[in-house]
Amino acid sequence: MSLRLEGKWIDMFVHVFRRCGAEDESPVRDAMRRQNRQAYAVSHVGWGLNRRARWHAMQFYDKADFNGTELRAFAGNFLYNTGANEVAGRHTLGHFDLPMRGCTVPLDGLAVVEHGVLL
Repeated sequence: MSLRLEGKWIDMFVHVFRRCGAEDESPVRDAMRRQNRQAYAVSHVGWGLNRRARWHAMQFYDKADFNGTELRAFAGNFLYNTGANEVAGRHTLGHFDLPMRGCTVPLDGLAVVEHGVLL
C-alpha cells in the first residue's frame, strides 16, 4: 500500500497496494470513507520482531478467539496504523492496523527490514 501524507493526514491512496503483499486496497479505502477526518491521521508505525509469530496464524483460530497479534508482530512485517491514538489525544471510531509484508523499512537511512526480511 502506498499512501500520500500531507502533514499527519492521509491525503490519498495510491494504487501500488500490491507492493507489500496486499491484494486490494478498496475495502480499506471504503471503510475509511465511512469515518470522520480523524481516521485519516497517522496513529503509529512499527515493524515486527517476533520470529516465532506467523502471518498465517489466523487460519488456525476461530475469529472470536483471535485479535490479530501475530499479524502485527511477525518478524519482517511493517505495521502502519491510522486514526485513534489516546496518547496524542485523538479519539475516533476509526483505527486501522495495516500489517504488510514484503516491505523495506529504512530507519535513519539504514534498512531494518529488507523485502520483508528482518535484518
